[in-house]
Order: sequence, then structure tokens, then C-alpha cells
Amino acid sequence: DFTVTSTNYSSITVKVVDGTRNITPVTAELKVTITGTSLTKVYTGSEQNVSGFTSDAPDGVSVQLKADHKAEAKGTVAGQYPMNLTADDFTVTSKNYENITVEVVDGGLTIIPVTDELIVTITGNSGSKVYNGSEQIIDGFISDAPAGVSVVLKDSHKAEAKGTVVGTYPMNLTADDFIVTSANYSKIKVQVVDGNLT
Repeated sequence: DFTVTSTNYSSITVKVVDGTRNITPVTAELKVTITGTSLTKVYTGSEQNVSGFTSDAPDGVSVQLKADHKAEAKGTVAGQYPMNLTADDFTVTSKNYENITVEVVDGGLTIIPVTDELIVTITGNSGSKVYNGSEQIIDGFISDAPAGVSVVLKDSHKAEAKGTVVGTYPMNLTADDFIVTSANYSKIKVQVVDGNLT
């Protein structure tokens, strides 16, 4: 690496003692914050998920999920689904820092109800029977409510029609006879098709 010359010496031997510079790791505490991804989605009836994380670790600091650990949340119905992340889910290493502490901000998935109106049609059962001199009855109902929507009769209300002589006997059902609820839909309109016994 060197050229050494002199008019006074015809033979020069050069010996080199190499220099070194030691860079030691930072001993002061380095705080690394890991934040799980958070996302809000509208209910679809299918499973939805969110995954991933970010960190504020500087260059030279590795942040990795441990084997078989996940930064993931998933769900189907309206509600909140946390990732439940902790520092134990991660391996954080660096040759440049001796003292690393890890803080975790959990991520998660929030599924919110559909805001568009959902129309639920409830239809009372209908049927015909032959006169037999005794009281006859028909009861029950069906609805086209999708999964996750509860349709029940109110207490002391009935979906029932009964009669003895020839004729048509309506159930006289109305929307007020039912309780229709769902965490997945914020606006539900109920339509009723009455049932009857003939």
C-alpha cells in the first residue's frame, strides 16, 4: 500500500504495523415498538382476516416472528378480533445494541355491521284440511333471514290459526309479533306474509 523512496538509501525495507478501530455496541437501552396491523372491514358473511406488523427498529436491528407464531386475526361475524401479540412472539436482535427492550401494540380486525337496509320476509305457514268435526290447527312460520339473523316470536305471541267449521282462518301475523336481530346488520326491515288454515 506504500511507496517509500530516498536518495540517501539504496535499500529500504518497509514494515507495516496495521491499525485497528474497535466499534463497541451501544450500551444504552434501545426501545423497539412493534405494532400489529389493525383493520376495519364490513361484514360479508365470510371469514375475513388481517395480518402483519411494523416496527420502529433502526437499521441493523432484526425483528422477526418466532417459528409457529403469527401476527394474525380473523373472524366472520361483527365484532373485534385481537391478534393477542406479546413480546414473546418476537425475536429482536442486533450486534449494535446490547440492551434492547420490546414493547408491543396489539393489532386486530374489527368487523362492522352492514349499514344497507336488510329486508327480512317472514311467512306464516298455510295449509288446507278436510272438515272432520273437530278443531284443526296449523302453526309455524319460515323466513328468508340470512345466517346470523335471529327471527323469533315475542313472548305470548303465536303463529297459529285454528278452526272447526269450513272456512279460512288467518293467523293475523304482523311485524310486531316478531323480534328480528343481528349484530351483522344495523338496519333491518321486516315484512310479513300472513299464514292461514283453510
